Amino acid sequence: MAEELQQLIDRIRSEGVEKADREAEERLERARREAEETVGEARSKAEQIISDARREAAQYEQRSRQSLRQAARDLLLTVGGGVEHVVRTVLRERVGAGFDEEVMADMLRRIAESGDQPLEVYLNEDDRERLSRHLAADAWAKVREGVELRTDHELLKGFRVSARDGDVRRDFTETEIVESLSAFLRPHLQELVNEAVKESLSGGDGASGAQGPAGDDG
Repeated sequence: MAEELQQLIDRIRSEGVEKADREAEERLERARREAEETVGEARSKAEQIISDARREAAQYEQRSRQSLRQAARDLLLTVGGGVEHVVRTVLRERVGAGFDEEVMADMLRRIAESGDQPLEVYLNEDDRERLSRHLAADAWAKVREGVELRTDHELLKGFRVSARDGDVRRDFTETEIVESLSAFLRPHLQELVNEAVKESLSGGDGASGAQGPAGDDG
């Protein structure tokens, strides 16, 4: 009887130990699964955060490049317009100053020699009087024969030439000459402005890059 009781006690103890072991293993396995799920979720969140950060950084870089290109275009337009205005002003001053009676008489002589038709020349009143006095000299007799000077009160500087039959008309006014010279110079000016802006932008990028490490050291 005592032996049977001992066997029963041993079996109960053994079953209790086995059950406790099973429960411990189940708890450990459950804890392991929960830990893996937690790590997986953390890894997924971290990857999502990194992906979002990269996407936002790429978008910011793209916006920055677009802003920089737009700023460069605005700068080109502003600087180019300012340079062209200055050039036009200088050209107008130089062209206007160059229209004295000697220059106009020589231009008329060359024009008259290039054709065989009498010419009508239109100038403002002051220039017509000065040129008329200048052409009165004997040296200009041949020019005088083929040229009729007329007044055009709308002209500020320079002159217009037309054949008396109206077939040929040439414009040598200050405005037309300045426009022609400006059109000729415009591509060259634009190229100079583009190069200047590119150098300015590249120089600015270099300066910014040079300042970065100094800021980190501070």
